[in-house]
Amino acid sequence: MLECVMTQEEILHEAYVLSQAINRQTELENELKAMATQAKAQLAREEATIDTATQRITSGKMHKMIDVDIIPDYVSGVVLTKRRDTFEIIERRDMTARELQSELDMQEKETPTEGGPSVSAPEPGDKTVSDVEGPF
Repeated sequence: MLECVMTQEEILHEAYVLSQAINRQTELENELKAMATQAKAQLAREEATIDTATQRITSGKMHKMIDVDIIPDYVSGVVLTKRRDTFEIIERRDMTARELQSELDMQEKETPTEGGPSVSAPEPGDKTVSDVEGPF
């Protein structure tokens, strides 16, 4: 091969080839950055999964949604929270003033009027929520 002076047309052609190569190089670099960002996000998700599983295995416990029943006992003035799956009483707390007032309001509405229904108090020996044994 011999060295030759390029014509104007050859120079324009090589400039076009150069610009195309630069554009493609920029596109590939951007794709590489996007793939690296995506891979980092995937790694972060896997690390989170590993951390969560490790904590669960170590503690032997996990958090999940469980249906519960809220049971007011107006006689004892407490509210119990009972799991529906195991029937375990998981919380026992005193009623708030508002909850106690709601019961009084309900009793006033149920007070017998002429010919209306009557409401009776619990009989001795009736079981109440306060009679339930368990860890409170």
